[in-house]
Amino acid sequence: GSTGVDNARILDLSCSHERYHGEEDRVDKQKEVDTLKMSLNRVRSQLLRASDESMDALQAGASKLETNAAELKTCKVWAVGVSILVIAAITILWCLSKKE
Repeated sequence: GSTGVDNARILDLSCSHERYHGEEDRVDKQKEVDTLKMSLNRVRSQLLRASDESMDALQAGASKLETNAAELKTCKVWAVGVSILVIAAITILWCLSKKE
């Protein structure tokens, strides 16, 4: 009689032990998942920060390029104007020298 009870008790303890270890494994796996999620979030944050910095640098470069283009256009207008004046002066001087 007591052997059946002892066997049932041993079987019950064995099942409890397996359930405990199963629960422990599940908790360990959840900790691993949580750790991986935190690492992924950290990496994602770093990548977003780097991307934001790159976009800021690109925007600053584009702004500088626009400024340089405007300055170049102004210089080009001046160069064309001065060229026209020089050609006009040479033409006038040539015409005056022909009259004499």
